[in-house]
Amino acid sequence: MPQEAENYVKTSDAVHLIPTASVDILPGDVVMMSARNAPASLVYVHATPGRIRPMSAAYHAKWVVGVLDGRFTSAVYGATDYAAPTQQHAQRVIREGIVRLALTNTAGQAGSLVRYSSGAAGAQLFVIDNRRPGWAIGRIAKTFSGATANDPQYVELALPPLGGPSLLYFLENRVLHGCFVKAGPGNLSNVAVGHSTTSSKDMINLMVIQNQAFSVPDDATLAFGGNATLGATSTVAFKWVVGRSGTFAVRSASGTKAALASFTNSGVTAALLAPVTMTAAEIPIALLIRFSAGAMTIAKIKQIRGPGIVPRVGVWGI
Repeated sequence: MPQEAENYVKTSDAVHLIPTASVDILPGDVVMMSARNAPASLVYVHATPGRIRPMSAAYHAKWVVGVLDGRFTSAVYGATDYAAPTQQHAQRVIREGIVRLALTNTAGQAGSLVRYSSGAAGAQLFVIDNRRPGWAIGRIAKTFSGATANDPQYVELALPPLGGPSLLYFLENRVLHGCFVKAGPGNLSNVAVGHSTTSSKDMINLMVIQNQAFSVPDDATLAFGGNATLGATSTVAFKWVVGRSGTFAVRSASGTKAALASFTNSGVTAALLAPVTMTAAEIPIALLIRFSAGAMTIAKIKQIRGPGIVPRVGVWGI
């Protein structure tokens, strides 16, 4: 059954946040918010940090900020404000407390972790999943049995810091060993992944993805298109090297910045870094900075080894 208008059993903390333009958010929806330190969220959530919308995938839990205590629709605010919400349209979002969420399970133990399962605004469904704490948005507050699937159950919220990285998600999706990226043969259009930093011998590459360990035993050479494909001189663009369960791959970012005076971070925004096709089944292990027609060098490869997606490089850092 869909969420109820009064889903709140006990609340103790709330914030007011601006909705995403032209996106319905209904009472009881679990909502997520884009953050500056997670470029992927600027694609999946909203290009402007601080805008909320209903979560729509389990891995969105790393951006979840709470449960909506309000309603944002065109019927409530009118077409103009619905299309361009501002601070005066901010909605109350519950951050702590016990709420009622529709669970697909018919029985559950208090303390079991709960994650998103499926459903859009007003009809989100959740499921018990103790294997991936980084995807959890809360825990069962009261043991139940004999329920009907999709009945609302008591859930105590357990959320990451507002606007900050989720450490649990990071611990379950990260590089454990190896996975070093360097310039490939010729340095013009490819990179080498998985080599030791001190020799050309292959090394074991270990990653955790969705709280499951994977090993990629050999190195790979990945094509990224080459800086000469940028079309204009003094143009900067980005690519991401990602790790999967058994391979490495290259992912595009969202755009380019032309007419830069030099190889600097001037004019670069988080939106330019957003990986447009990154999925829950892969993790970022390096950022490739492509500039003008020059060869790829180690200075233009930023290894990803921290809880935030953006490397600590000047103003791009967390």
